[in-house]
Parts: sequence; structure tokens; C-alpha cells
Amino acid sequence: MNASKQVIIDFLICQIKDGASFDTCLKLCETKWNLSRSTFVRRWNDADKEHLEAQQAKKSKIADNDTVKAITAEIEQLDNIRERKKFLIGLYTGDIKIKQPFLMKDKIVEYMAEANYNERIKAISELNKIDGDYAPTKVANTDTKGKDVEHYAILPDGTKLKL
Repeated sequence: MNASKQVIIDFLICQIKDGASFDTCLKLCETKWNLSRSTFVRRWNDADKEHLEAQQAKKSKIADNDTVKAITAEIEQLDNIRERKKFLIGLYTGDIKIKQPFLMKDKIVEYMAEANYNERIKAISELNKIDGDYAPTKVANTDTKGKDVEHYAILPDGTKLKL
């Protein structure tokens, strides 16, 4: 029975996906289609090439999809930061009103009002935290040439331990 080249290649791709070895596939093709070894080797190489190309295409799609997801997440994060900054700036400038408790005839009533002084200071502090203004500055202990200075601990018996 003669089979077309593509039918044999598709069969071999399925076998490769299932983890079949070269020798196993050779025996199957010899019995099923009466292929010579040289013809089988050509079909095997074609099938292997197509399988690798398909795998690479899948990996590329996955990588592209992951990149899109990462960019989308980053944009959403930026939008969240912008929204938080916009809210804090509005709170500081008085554009946004917040609920303030007020005692009226033994009842606590809430009304909308501008932020008080303490709330505005807290808004400024939060904006500074978002912008990283409170981040510590790294200072390295170096000599005049810019190389790190080694630190030692001196034990009571006079020995030096490198820290």
C-alpha cells in the first residue's frame, strides 16, 4: 500500500509526540507501508523538522502572550498609581470631600467636608512614599580609590575575624 508523503509525515509526527523512538517508528513504517530505510529516514527528518517548527511556534505564542499579560499588568498598575495620586492630590487641594463626623444632639452625624490639616499632611506623606522620596540612600564604606573597605572584629585574645 503506497501512502502519500504527508500521510507518513503526519503519522511520524504523532509518534514523535507520543515519544516513540526512531527504531520503533522504522519497524512500524516498514510493516505498514513497506518503506525502505532511506525513504523512512527522509520522512523522519521531515517529520522531526515540522514537529520542531510547531513547537517553536507554540513557544513563541506563549512568550508573546506572557509579554502581553506582563505589559497589561504593568499598565493596570500604572493606572492604579495614577488614580491613587489623583485622589491624594484632590484630597490635599480640597477638590475631594470626605466624610467628617459631627456631634449633634447626642448623635454622631457625618457630613462631606474638605480634609483637615492632619489629613492633608498625611496625603502629602503618602504621595512622597509613592514617589520614593523616603527611600534610604545606599552608602558604601570605601577607600580613596573606591574599593570596599574590609571590616574586622578583634577578639579578646587579639585575633582578627573578617566580617
